[in-house]
Amino acid sequence: MASREIKSLDQLMDGALVKRFNAELQKVWENVFDMRTDAHKTRTIALIFKFTPNAQRDAAEMRADVQVKGSDENIRFQTLQAVKIPVNRNK
Repeated sequence: MASREIKSLDQLMDGALVKRFNAELQKVWENVFDMRTDAHKTRTIALIFKFTPNAQRDAAEMRADVQVKGSDENIRFQTLQAVKIPVNRNK
C-alpha cells in the first residue's frame, strides 16, 4: 500500500473535501441572502471525519462527510393572494 504524509485538510481525498465544503458554503451564503428564508435561523456546516485503524495500526480507513443544517435549501415558501371570483352560473 502506498503511503503519504497528510498534514492538512486540502490533502485529504486529493482536495475533494475542500471543494465540497466550498460548494456547501456557497449554498449557505445564497440561503443567508435569500429574502424567502428565516433571517434569524442559524446555518451550520459540519465536517465529520471517522477514522478506523486496522489491527496492525499501519493504516486507517477514513470516512468523511460534509453536513449542512438549517439552510432549508430544499424548502421554499410562497404566499399567494387569493381572490374569490364570483361564478356566473346563468350563462
